[in-house]
Amino acid sequence: MKEIGLQPSSTGEPGGKETGQTVSHYIIPGGRYAKAYAKLKAKGFQLHWQSANVGEKRRRGEWG
Repeated sequence: MKEIGLQPSSTGEPGGKETGQTVSHYIIPGGRYAKAYAKLKAKGFQLHWQSANVGEKRRRGEWG
């Protein structure tokens, strides 16, 4: 993760542990991910995050 510009963190913030049962991440300022996204954003690209409703997808037979 660190190689591509994402820092593992147990809290999702600077200072969190890099390992553990539950680990999130944050974007390293000036890292490869941040630079790549900045190029995409400059061209109008946007990320739209939306959580999937797992229960509904299962009822429709889309998941598992």
